[in-house]
Amino acid sequence: MKQFYTIRKSISLLFLLMLLCSSSTALAADTDLIEEQIPVKVPTAGTLHNKINANKMFKIKNLKITGELNMSDINFIRQMAGCYKDDGTRYDGHLQQLDIKGVELVSDNASDTFDGIFSDLSSLQSVVLPEHLQALGSSAFSNSTALASVTLPEGLNSIGDNAFSGCTTLASITLPEGLVKLEGDVFYGCTGLTSVTLPKNLTKVSFGLFDGCTSLAAITLPESVTEIGKYAFTTVYQSDFRHRAAGCDNA
Repeated sequence: MKQFYTIRKSISLLFLLMLLCSSSTALAADTDLIEEQIPVKVPTAGTLHNKINANKMFKIKNLKITGELNMSDINFIRQMAGCYKDDGTRYDGHLQQLDIKGVELVSDNASDTFDGIFSDLSSLQSVVLPEHLQALGSSAFSNSTALASVTLPEGLNSIGDNAFSGCTTLASITLPEGLVKLEGDVFYGCTGLTSVTLPKNLTKVSFGLFDGCTSLAAITLPESVTEIGKYAFTTVYQSDFRHRAAGCDNA
């Protein structure tokens, strides 16, 4: 009986040691993350994977890229930021800050529309987009729930539908003055969004543009706005919410 008790005690101690080792390994993995910004130059599109060591790609938290990127490179970045795998699980990426201001997006074929470019990313918090970008595709950041900051280039003239839908952490965004087109549902379900100033040349507030923005308390519409689409402000609950537009009633 005493021998049996000793065996049980040894097994319990062994199990406890295994738990401690497991916790230590996980802690070591977290503390092994690379905090400082990593600059990477990609002179030829499709070669980003050659510039970042495979052992470091999931540890980098802050990345600045210059040069050329294609869809292959974008998919590599998505993995670094915790995108979904084909089996429904996520890559163990920790990328939080991404600066691609000095990047030229290169299409390899007609199917490369860059729609959903940074959608469904679990860790991404801040992005600076390419300075020469003129159009942001559909669902560009949709359901990237950690996203808190996006820097849009001054030359941007259109934003595709659902571009920021489901970005629940996004509280504010500065839209460039040259922007003339916002497609439907761009900010659908952005429950953290509190205020927006729309650009001066915008003529239409599209279908469902701010639908589900339950924290939106104020919005400034330019005098150029003459049309407000259906459900543009559905479920905007703030009692002091107001907007002004030429030819439109106050709300």
